[in-house]
Amino acid sequence: MGASSMYARIGSRLATDLGMQFSDNCFYEIGVSRDQLVIAVIAIANASKQALDQTALKIGDQDYRFDDDELIDRLVSIFGEPKVQRKPELLGASNRCWRFAASVDAQGHKTVFDLVKPSFQSIMPAVAKFRDISDLNDAPQRVAVLSDRKAFDAADYNLLSRSAKIIDFVAKDDIYRRAA
Repeated sequence: MGASSMYARIGSRLATDLGMQFSDNCFYEIGVSRDQLVIAVIAIANASKQALDQTALKIGDQDYRFDDDELIDRLVSIFGEPKVQRKPELLGASNRCWRFAASVDAQGHKTVFDLVKPSFQSIMPAVAKFRDISDLNDAPQRVAVLSDRKAFDAADYNLLSRSAKIIDFVAKDDIYRRAA
């Protein structure tokens, strides 16, 4: 599935960001004193878990037909460049910052769009972020764009529909306009 090379790329980048060493798919640190050993082991374990989590997310998303950039291009073609913001971050009611594929300012309000793929790694974060921002006083409209409607089971569709409007990526432009 390409997980090993994907993990190596993610781990290398993460190690650089965290100021650690990474080689042969392993995180490590040299020159750690005896007093710092427990903290170093915890930090390395956390980095390994983070790299593994990111790898699992990428594997879960890699085999689907559409991606965020294609959704953004589609929104730009429907609403026009000035109305579309690419990959906006919104602060939810929980004080957590969430990134969406795009937002559209249309008809005097904001709508966030996020591409959702038929995998646990895509559905659960989408539900969490849509739900968190729905609790805001000035909550934007929320639209989950399904990458492959036929691949979603009824339970996942139901779960998503409780926190966002749902449209299919290949829906007609008018459906996108009405969702916004």
